Amino acid sequence: MTEQPDNGKRVRFGPYEADLAAGELLKAGRRVRLQEQPFQVLAALLERPGELVTRDDLRQRLWPDATFVDFDQGLNTAINKLRDALGDSAANPRFVETLPRRGYRFTFALQDKDFVHQPSAASPANRGSFAKYAIVAHVSALVSFGLAWLWLRSPSSLGPFREAPPANRTRRFAFSGVRDSRYSRAAAVAPNGEHIVFAGAGPARRLWVQDLDQQQPRAIEGTEGAGNPFWSPDSNFIGFDTRSELRKVPVQGGAAIRICPIQGPGYGGTWSPDGEVIVFSSGNPGVLYEVPAGGGAAKVLPSPDDMDSTPGETAAGNLYHPHFLPPEAGARVLAFSFGTISSLTLTVQDLESGRREVLQAGAKPAYSPSGHLVYQAGSAVHELWALPFSLSTLQATGDPFLLSENGRGPTLAGDGTLVYVDHVSSMYQLVFVDRAGAPKEEIGQPMEDVHSPALSPDGRRVAFSAVRDFNRDMWIHDLERNLLNRLTTGPEIDYAPVWSAKGDEVAFSSDPMGKDYDIFRQRVDGTGEPEVLVGTPAREAAGDWSQDGKYLIYRRNSPQTQGDLWYLLREGKDWTPHPFLQTPASEGGPQFSPDSRYVAYVSNQSGRAEVYVQPFPEGETISRISRNGGTFPRWNSNGKELFYVEGVSLMVVPVSVSPSFSPREPTRLFNKDGNGGYDVSPDGQQFIIARPVADSPRPSIRVVQNWFEEFRDSEQD
Repeated sequence: MTEQPDNGKRVRFGPYEADLAAGELLKAGRRVRLQEQPFQVLAALLERPGELVTRDDLRQRLWPDATFVDFDQGLNTAINKLRDALGDSAANPRFVETLPRRGYRFTFALQDKDFVHQPSAASPANRGSFAKYAIVAHVSALVSFGLAWLWLRSPSSLGPFREAPPANRTRRFAFSGVRDSRYSRAAAVAPNGEHIVFAGAGPARRLWVQDLDQQQPRAIEGTEGAGNPFWSPDSNFIGFDTRSELRKVPVQGGAAIRICPIQGPGYGGTWSPDGEVIVFSSGNPGVLYEVPAGGGAAKVLPSPDDMDSTPGETAAGNLYHPHFLPPEAGARVLAFSFGTISSLTLTVQDLESGRREVLQAGAKPAYSPSGHLVYQAGSAVHELWALPFSLSTLQATGDPFLLSENGRGPTLAGDGTLVYVDHVSSMYQLVFVDRAGAPKEEIGQPMEDVHSPALSPDGRRVAFSAVRDFNRDMWIHDLERNLLNRLTTGPEIDYAPVWSAKGDEVAFSSDPMGKDYDIFRQRVDGTGEPEVLVGTPAREAAGDWSQDGKYLIYRRNSPQTQGDLWYLLREGKDWTPHPFLQTPASEGGPQFSPDSRYVAYVSNQSGRAEVYVQPFPEGETISRISRNGGTFPRWNSNGKELFYVEGVSLMVVPVSVSPSFSPREPTRLFNKDGNGGYDVSPDGQQFIIARPVADSPRPSIRVVQNWFEEFRDSEQD
């Protein structure tokens, strides 16, 4: 039995303080109006922080057995009022988490050091207290790591996390500082359960490791720009990708080792159980590759074309999120996601025999030693589910059940520890900044996950992609009238807006009905239906429209040549496609020079993403622009400068286009800390970017020890 705290205590959490004796809730010293029953729910949760408080527990507390009441409706009302008072939500819980059909849990770390669980004579192992530590921010001081944990062993403990919970108990804690990464894996627990690696949120975007016997995380040098971390089976190495390379680094520190180049963006990696090979996903479309763990040439595994021809598959797509199953399933048995971002299917394949099992909808699978595949419901559906699964038959053995209403990217340790990142609605503000990066003007109101701002040719409007009501659409903000209009409203994922030369149309990429992305155009006044410009089985992304309106250049992806550059030529009312660059490397991000004589683009032909310029449409001489990596090229409208992003820095290169193209050395302007692209004002003196809102919620890493114990009885039922 867990003893309750003295009701004379004041319990502090975040900006709130609960006076358990007076029955009052305060926020920053001011009373928050809260009725008796919602406060009693809060008190019950605070008495057992981090633990499941069942609905029956709350019924016994709020309504004695002899009391007749519509219990379900009454409790739901009390929970809703409590959440309103705390500014909380069921979809994105900060304080009160719902465990469907079971009860609730208080998840926020308490700040009152006197509020403790005392040791129970009947259960000596139940010793612990809550504490909150401020983890020192790295050099930029833009991100501070607030590390909270549950169930400390004792003052003489080796660290806050190291004692394993009793076999029949589930324990939870969380910490922040992780980069918000919607479509990739941002954190992973080591197989031995002793470390958690995560992609940090600061400007350096490096990896950090939280050793569970230490109080503070440590930075892993040489991992700047890293994403999708994963572990070697002996927990001694961390694998990760950049946009141009797959690398590994010792967990205790040391030089990062290059394994192989990658084609385009990465979608996760996994180490084979024997430690000999690594399988990773990269490119557009996503393709699975296998490479020796010590480095070497990568070879293609099942391609999307192979998957499409397999009985039972219904649509071509991408291969994402590979995960090796334990050796009990076979020496090289892989689970992964197949399909498009909006429609993914869990698939298992034995790489030795070629046997393939298609399971059900889902993404980012990870095997749990409890005998389950834990997965995310979909790339854009932030729920975690568990599917009972047999390693011997490679098939499901029961129905899936919900683990969390708000989570993504699950990973599991050998001791049953579950680690995932919760989902938050990251808010971004469009803002103009000058050439030193100083803000000059905010545009409209903050919106969720604003991406790819593009200014109209006259600079009076900005088109961008943003999320509202769980759907990514195209939006246009009239800067002079301060009016926001929604250009698309369908269920498709719409992104990458490109203005026509006259400013009366916008081209963009979209995935109608869950197919691969096609290119559409739409009148900006909203009249008419979107018209397909490019619609093929390949995946296309709009790049740029020439100023004379004759050409639309775009990226076209295929498993054979990765990313190629194509353009549409307007001939009367018709558009005809033509190849511009088709190479073994991956090209993208094309941008016309103001006179349309040149195209700036990104290629990984050197082994990493760099910016190049090539004449158009002849494509004769290639000039490399960036020196230390580069993405997002943009021209000054006067044709005398070319901008690009190097790491987190916005760079500028003076150029001459007469009599031929001639670049000078790049120089740094400022740190671009915004989200997904930028654009340049017509005078070349300002830039529009999407910056994160300062008080926007940040995702946390959730750690659950013995996760299955909470569900053992319900699964047996």
